[in-house]
Amino acid sequence: VALDHEAFLGPDVATIARRKAGIAKPGRPLVLAGQDPAAEAAIVETATALGATPILRRSAEWDLRPADGGIAVDIGGEAIAAPFPALRGPHQIENAGLALAALHAAGAAFDPQGLAAAVLPKRMQPVDPADY
Repeated sequence: VALDHEAFLGPDVATIARRKAGIAKPGRPLVLAGQDPAAEAAIVETATALGATPILRRSAEWDLRPADGGIAVDIGGEAIAAPFPALRGPHQIENAGLALAALHAAGAAFDPQGLAAAVLPKRMQPVDPADY
């Protein structure tokens, strides 16, 4: 959570975080990426009030680390290994870790190898300047 769309969401990170945390559902897990401390506190407060459970925070209840040419998500006493995501950029590694943690928390079946095959054509697609 960061300052964005302040005219609609609010003037500070905590207010914006509270509004965005409104997506939390009773009895459902909420998995958080690393947050500004004020944003994290606002999200946890709102999600708790809405009955989300469990609330899993990056670096507290789950974490992401490099592992054997890829990444590993440590959550609930388990390590979920996956290749680096095909999508480029360090933020995509964070996104992949968050997605794996969320799928695990939801009890959803998934194949971590899908990260290596993910594509976003026309958005995150390498192009050859010689083609233009």
